[in-house]
Amino acid sequence: MKINKIVRNKIFLSNEEIMDINLDIKTKYDLKEDMDIESLYDEISYEASLAKALYYLSLRDRTEEELRIKLGGKFRNASSIDRAVKKVREMGYINDHDYAFSYIKNSRFGEKRAEFELMKRGISKKIISEVLALGEGVSDYDKLKKAIKKVMHKTDKQIIQYLIRQGFELEDILYVLRHAKEER
Repeated sequence: MKINKIVRNKIFLSNEEIMDINLDIKTKYDLKEDMDIESLYDEISYEASLAKALYYLSLRDRTEEELRIKLGGKFRNASSIDRAVKKVREMGYINDHDYAFSYIKNSRFGEKRAEFELMKRGISKKIISEVLALGEGVSDYDKLKKAIKKVMHKTDKQIIQYLIRQGFELEDILYVLRHAKEER
């Protein structure tokens, strides 16, 4: 495998792969055009994946699955991606349990919608169940009251449909809605 071309922070390889690298990697391995990197490919790919993973995590928190997908869009070497994800997990930069806890605690959604959103992000059902069992954060009733205040001008049917889409239980919606109307 040879380097066909180097343009800024990208190397174009003979296997049609385009790999993002940083200046440190370019300098460390003294990368040049027409250089054979067969023996260095795994290590270069790992270091580039790790650097890109750290960059992505500096932008926002991500789940392990989100990070794998993001890196998979940039790099072909799956073993290097796995090593990079494992390394950032060991460094403490990703933790799906903490991510789920934070998401549920700060979410404006009801339990069902929050669970759906977390599963969409690659969090396992087991982790979600553990976090929901802790029951920390803003209660569903408080979230529900806040959501109802935003849509009180609508009809009851529209309010209920909206709140169900937000992941709240029907019996909770009816209970809070009944009390909200009594307070008016």
